[in-house]
Amino acid sequence: MITENIDIPLGLVNGAIVEFYSFADSNGPLIHDDIIATPPAYMLVKLNHDVGVEIALPGLPPSVVGIEPMSLT
Repeated sequence: MITENIDIPLGLVNGAIVEFYSFADSNGPLIHDDIIATPPAYMLVKLNHDVGVEIALPGLPPSVVGIEPMSLT
């Protein structure tokens, strides 16, 4: 679940439910069997809702987007 508004046109808003896809760094998705020694640059999620926007990033399935880590206090 998204806990902060990230991208309103894509529906990545507080309370939106997304499906975890993978972690990624600047080189692309990390394979699930890798040991992650440092925090990944992005978490890849699949949008599970119809927002009326088609999105397809190169090398990823449709509706998969990256979210950067964010610290909240």
